[in-house]
Amino acid sequence: MDDFLRRLENDGVVIPDQPVSIILDTDIGPDVDDVGALALLHVCAHYRLCRILAVTHCTSSPYGVPCVHVINEAYRQADIPVGTLQAPNFLDAPEYRRFNEHLARKDINRTCCAPDATGLIIERLRKQPDNSVVLVAIGPLINLYNCLMAENEHISCQDIRTLIKAKIRRTVIMGGAACGREWNFAMQPLADRTDCSDWPAPIVSSTFEIGASIISGRRWAGMPEDHPVREAYRLHAPEGRPSWDLTAVWAAVFGYEPLYRLSGNGRMVVDLTGKSCWQEEKAGAHTCLQKVWADEKIAELLDNVISRDIFGVFPGSSI
Repeated sequence: MDDFLRRLENDGVVIPDQPVSIILDTDIGPDVDDVGALALLHVCAHYRLCRILAVTHCTSSPYGVPCVHVINEAYRQADIPVGTLQAPNFLDAPEYRRFNEHLARKDINRTCCAPDATGLIIERLRKQPDNSVVLVAIGPLINLYNCLMAENEHISCQDIRTLIKAKIRRTVIMGGAACGREWNFAMQPLADRTDCSDWPAPIVSSTFEIGASIISGRRWAGMPEDHPVREAYRLHAPEGRPSWDLTAVWAAVFGYEPLYRLSGNGRMVVDLTGKSCWQEEKAGAHTCLQKVWADEKIAELLDNVISRDIFGVFPGSSI
């Protein structure tokens, strides 16, 4: 076993028996923790802990798709399918370009030929065995909502719901709060309200409170300054950022213990302002993460993973 995996096991992390098949839905751009989450996923994929089936982008920004491609290429995974929201004027304002426009500058033409995110999710699900996919959503849930609403001459809404229920083992969402208004849900409250009440697969939520005090992206070891992950943090948050999205990706790959435990069953109730409240209900198909490890211990683990030199090419570093 690789030393990296052995260290994880020594910390009590359960290594998956088989690579976890993952679809990542991200709003990469408004905040930099999406970059850390994608880096975390790539390191896990390198060690065959997961398999990235697709990445979908859930805003109208022209910089999202090329930004994802640049990061994928840095991890030698240029062939991963990347789709995007096909709708205008959603979270594409200048304040949401603090790093993604810079990273995307070499690959800006990628957006024009990116497939529709909804169609890509459905297409990838169709090709997977039943109960095999983990869908991780770390932005507003508009692409998931569009999946529920998708209908054409080839497929009905009911067919899509049946497909989601059959193929998705669990959906891990970074969004909502124990009781309050969280950014992802506030940006598209109708979609998030509908998804939380009607999504046909089990949902695990990493709410605002879980990642807010876990500050990652502070230590980069020998990672070159022009590596897109390090560059993104330098441009957006050189002192590090809360690990909201990384906590969801970690749970998608490794499950919960020992970093977290799961709440009892319940449901996330979302109103039309985006305010959410967690309600425990025995019949609910929804659970939430609850922290077990201390914030700094989780942050150190995340930093060690996302800065890892998996190819042995960083100056002065070794695998």
